[in-house]
Amino acid sequence: MNELQKRIITAVVLLLFSIVWMFCLPEPLFTYVTALIGFLMTLEMLRLLGLRPVWPYIAIAAIVFGLLASHMALAHMFVLCMALWMLPFLFSGQSTENLKFSYQIMLASHWMMLWLVLFVWMLLQLHQQANGIAFLCGAFLGVWASDIGAYFTGKKWGRRKLCAAVSPGKSWEGFAGGLIAGVGIAASFWVFTIHMDWYVALFLSMVLVVTGVVGDLLESALKRSVDAKDSGISLPGHGGALDRLDSLITAVPVTGLLWMAVQ
Repeated sequence: MNELQKRIITAVVLLLFSIVWMFCLPEPLFTYVTALIGFLMTLEMLRLLGLRPVWPYIAIAAIVFGLLASHMALAHMFVLCMALWMLPFLFSGQSTENLKFSYQIMLASHWMMLWLVLFVWMLLQLHQQANGIAFLCGAFLGVWASDIGAYFTGKKWGRRKLCAAVSPGKSWEGFAGGLIAGVGIAASFWVFTIHMDWYVALFLSMVLVVTGVVGDLLESALKRSVDAKDSGISLPGHGGALDRLDSLITAVPVTGLLWMAVQ
């Protein structure tokens, strides 16, 4: 089986899983599965960065996402996560020689963990909102359309690098193509399904695409900091879960918070 076949099969499986996850699971089960997804992405991130000792971070992640599943307030979750995440590093007996690198890796994992907590919390919040599932579908479709539009536009017309040090394959031309595709799909979906005002839909879809690109670049920077090509191997042909969800991890929370604020 070649790489393209692997990518297609994995994409179909992921699409079917996403449909069942979003539309078919009853509320308690959706909450537990979503928290589990956040926990598994955290395990992938810990493996990618090579934090040592790893077991305290796994335990902290299990506590955090378990409390998220019990609907603990976001502010309390952030304070708890920020306080606990430092402890394994402080008491791990770091040597002077590797202190600087270890501290940078710990901070990178801390930053990523907070985004994962916010991402899972926002998914849980939106899933319970009126029109929240439709909003999430529009956000997912918009980010996917942006990725596809950026890829084909950049491949054909890409000349000027968007952020060469982090992602040499991305170009400003690709960004423009992705912006047009993502805004067109997300805004149209929201206008026709939840009757969002067109100017609100345009604004939110632009925020969606831009924050999605930022999330993609930040995850790429995380991988480059440890000289890794992919975040993991859990998705054949696609790398890891973080590779596929990097744009959504930032785009969904930011856009979702704005949508809830303007309703």
